[in-house]
Amino acid sequence: MTHFSILAMKNGQFLSLLDHLVLTLDQNPWKEINQAALRESGVEFVRRRSGGGTVYHDLGNTNYSIMVPRQTFDRVTNAELVASALNSQEINIPAWVNERHDIVVHGKKIRSAYKIISQRAYHHGTMLISAELGSLGMLLRNTKTSLLTKGVESVRSPVANLVTFSPNVTHEMFVDAVVQAFQAKYYPDESIPFSETTRCIPAEVEAGAKELRDWDWRFGQTPEFTHDMNNTFPWGDVRAHITAKRGLITESLITGLDIPDNALVGLRYSTLEGAEEVLAISYIGPPDRLQDIITWLRLEM
Repeated sequence: MTHFSILAMKNGQFLSLLDHLVLTLDQNPWKEINQAALRESGVEFVRRRSGGGTVYHDLGNTNYSIMVPRQTFDRVTNAELVASALNSQEINIPAWVNERHDIVVHGKKIRSAYKIISQRAYHHGTMLISAELGSLGMLLRNTKTSLLTKGVESVRSPVANLVTFSPNVTHEMFVDAVVQAFQAKYYPDESIPFSETTRCIPAEVEAGAKELRDWDWRFGQTPEFTHDMNNTFPWGDVRAHITAKRGLITESLITGLDIPDNALVGLRYSTLEGAEEVLAISYIGPPDRLQDIITWLRLEM
């Protein structure tokens, strides 16, 4: 059986979902996100289990999912279902599906992604209705060109809100249009079965949500990457080459200061927790220079 679910972020409900960046399974959070801007804004990020690209969630978007048996899954069909809803007489927005299976309007994307697991598949999307797109641009503006990753990088594309093309469109209008398109596609000759969601969350869902918030999932799932950095201090030039996998440093080469190769191996990339203690064991030199290096690395990462 094919199922459709939809979630709106409004009226103060589902607060844990508000103002989040959502990365995909194989992306690098240090490459995709401006972490400094993220910390300053107070927005959090999570890593989802499906592919696609990084999306921004706030009160101005609506999330939907179409769940189907694996053997009947078709990305194009499901994307075209949502696009047809936008083209309906009630909304009247000329949406179509591009070659990447994204839903677009006048060349601007409104997001789509999917996931296949065992005997099931789901196609989900984040419909931008009146989202704060300025925040999206700020948080995804990353200048780490020397960070090279084996993970999947987002394809940068122009995005737009539905209200840009139809100022009066609302969440309720979008929901009604998609439900009608869903029924026409999957239940043309019978009444569509509805099931109400409740606030009673199953234990396995709670466990899954907890895992998504853990460092081991958000950062520890990051594919291998390298980061080359250099800086000129008042006392000299320093270069650093860092390789990391699953969020942990696997190789460190620092020139310009008497620090042994691979001295940072095993530490968490970016936070470098315990770096002062680890480096103090083997470093012989002015303490202030060592602290300069550690502070600089944390800022650059």
